[in-house]
Amino acid sequence: MLAIIEDIENEDKKSILSDWYKKYNRIMRKKAYYIIGDYHTANDMVNEAFIKIIQNFEKINKLNCHARSYYFVITIRSVCIDYLRKNKIKSKYLDEYVTEEQVSNTNMSEKGHINEFEKSEMYIDLSNALLKMSERDKELLTYRYTMEMSSKEISKITGIKESNVNSYIRRAREKLLKIFNGEV
Repeated sequence: MLAIIEDIENEDKKSILSDWYKKYNRIMRKKAYYIIGDYHTANDMVNEAFIKIIQNFEKINKLNCHARSYYFVITIRSVCIDYLRKNKIKSKYLDEYVTEEQVSNTNMSEKGHINEFEKSEMYIDLSNALLKMSERDKELLTYRYTMEMSSKEISKITGIKESNVNSYIRRAREKLLKIFNGEV
């Protein structure tokens, strides 16, 4: 993949893509391995995802750090799911994904509409609560709960001592709950 990045003529773009690859490669590989279950195929999926990322460079470069991280994780997930579907490979992850997709596409009863409405309201409230938090807290919660990273991985990225990561995450989670429940 780095060879493809090296072929890019624009030095700024090449530098940014190289940094992204170094920063997100491991996270994407971990997510791909979780979905695919095969190390070599997971590496291929990461390369394929980075090709898509290169194609959307201008759009991705405008995103903030958190949105970019989320974009990378969603891209690798989508690439892996496409691979599983295309090759008709059975996967626990794919079965769970399809089940959720089928549920969201089926006609819902009136009660189902209410539940979906309540979920969307809660999502909006949660998003608003996150906006009121510090960058560090948002970052820690994103790494742990969206990207499913271990304390060791979070420590390497953030520079926080591994022994302190869980405490910071617990405090951030408590702050988020207080903000979400209107206690702050």
